[in-house]
Amino acid sequence: GARRDARMASTAFADAAHARAAMEECVIRFVHGSHGALEEVAARCVEEVFADAEARARWGTHDVMGEDDVQAYVRMVTFPKASVSDRFVARPGFQLALRLPHYAAPPAPAVEEEPARKKQRMTSGRKRMAGSPRMATTSVSASGPASHRLVTRGGELEALAVGTSETSAAFRSQTGKLERAFEKMVKATDEAEQAQKDVLDIEAEIEAVQIDQSKLPPPRLDLSDMPNFDLPYDVLTYTGDPDDRHAVLAHRKHIDHETERLKLAKENWISKKKKDLKRKSKKMAPELKQLINKLEATKRIAAQKLEKAAKESMHVDQIRSDMGMAIERRTEQAIERDVKKEAQRLERELQKRKREDAREEERRIKEERIAKEKARPKFPMEDIKLIEVDKRMAQEDGREPWPDVVSGTRWETTNEMLQKIEITEFLNTFGGDIGGDGKHMTVDTFERAVDAFDATQLSRMYIMLLHVALDSLASRYKSLVTLWSECLDMGTYPEILLQYAKSKFHAAGTVDEETLRIVSSLQTRTVGEWSHSEHCHVLSWLVNECLESKTLHNIIDTRINERAALSKEITKAKRAAELAKTEKDAAAATQQAQDAQNGENADDIEPTETAEDKPTDKDVDAGIATVPSPEKTRKS
Repeated sequence: GARRDARMASTAFADAAHARAAMEECVIRFVHGSHGALEEVAARCVEEVFADAEARARWGTHDVMGEDDVQAYVRMVTFPKASVSDRFVARPGFQLALRLPHYAAPPAPAVEEEPARKKQRMTSGRKRMAGSPRMATTSVSASGPASHRLVTRGGELEALAVGTSETSAAFRSQTGKLERAFEKMVKATDEAEQAQKDVLDIEAEIEAVQIDQSKLPPPRLDLSDMPNFDLPYDVLTYTGDPDDRHAVLAHRKHIDHETERLKLAKENWISKKKKDLKRKSKKMAPELKQLINKLEATKRIAAQKLEKAAKESMHVDQIRSDMGMAIERRTEQAIERDVKKEAQRLERELQKRKREDAREEERRIKEERIAKEKARPKFPMEDIKLIEVDKRMAQEDGREPWPDVVSGTRWETTNEMLQKIEITEFLNTFGGDIGGDGKHMTVDTFERAVDAFDATQLSRMYIMLLHVALDSLASRYKSLVTLWSECLDMGTYPEILLQYAKSKFHAAGTVDEETLRIVSSLQTRTVGEWSHSEHCHVLSWLVNECLESKTLHNIIDTRINERAALSKEITKAKRAAELAKTEKDAAAATQQAQDAQNGENADDIEPTETAEDKPTDKDVDAGIATVPSPEKTRKS
């Protein structure tokens, strides 16, 4: 049966990719449920599925899989076996996708622990584990997790040798993730099928109840309790004067009126009875009504579970696609690493002696510094650089430096205080650029804002930080972020904060559990019910989100550019001042030389400084030396 299914799956194909996919399906169908060694099963598969003339004609010009290819693919898509007598069982995802018969997974083989590897020193000065694998192209080993092979569309197998424990661990993590996704998909599918079965069972019960009700005799009109609508004898009998024609006519008229009234009353009573009978016949049995309500609820549950199963199936496909791309990427990165490692090894050999000398010098300096610190008395403030700066500033200001504090208490802080300092420093630094009032905020001011009854200033902090933090989701949810930004105000920011935290958690996973717990409590609490520590935790998280936003990066870039432009202007002004000073010095020297040629003794003449020759404050600030005017010198 497996051989027949395998041959039915092999048809004409448009390209090598489709042919390769069909070959892999044939291999899975042939191997699933088979017994024996891997080499024997692979040989039989190649002989019966790919080697005979009929199958070879169906594959056309495409390259078929060989025994090595079949063995590698079987290792990847089946559970590992503990012994040869166990059957080959495909992974749950392939069983579900190809509708293969269900078999229990064989017992996992025992894993031998690797002996501890000893470290040895290499000639290049680097340390590596003895016997550690180097990056190279190898085949799939029998154990499986050491290396894996990727079946490409061209029909060849590209080996991915895992050269480091980090890559191997990442691949095992992806494989485990795929296995868990398969299990979730199978579980969701079973639940959807069970829900659909429940729907069919309830429909059968409803049909049975309806059949039972149809067998009951139809209700009949019961007139046994109908009152008497006939006129009594004493009313019909005329007891007056028979000769009085007016009285006789009046009696007859009264009888006709009463007869008509009683006739209408009888018709109304019978009509009311018929309506009650019709309403009773249409009234549904309580059992049938309960079954119909149960059927509607079960249908809704079945639809939800079916949608969940479809999502899990799409998730499995996405993981498989990502896993294949990751393996290809790691293969390329492994080749690039080999080339870089060789170049780096040569460079390290050249720089080895320099590094050793530098390390020796650094070690000597460190030992001297440690010895000096041990000899120095310990003070609560251990910042040596700050003490040196204070001494230098004291010498410039003409005062005594601050004395060493021999006793004192070290400042102990808490995580909440650090968060308050972080929030206030951020608002003082960037508050004016992101919509704040620009006022300086201290920790005391922040605490008063949190304790305020109306919470106006605290709400403005949340709104201001949220406006900036929303930029991080603009690339993924552009329209939603635009709507949030337009609706963000005093009344809506708690709900927007809650939705933003959930979106960040599902989109990027950058929300820690404590922050998500505090923000999620807005479903049952208000912002005013939060404690000091909860406000500090959430605001600190928003500050970190703002630091990663594009808006804040633009603000920082603008400040850097302005600082660079101002630095250029200052440098340009200094150069202009130096040039003016040089020109003035050159003019003074030239004038002195001319005076010397004319026989004037400039050394014996003491020039008189006038207001015209005095240096101005602008010249002093620019560093330009003033020289007396030549005419003034000659006059003196």
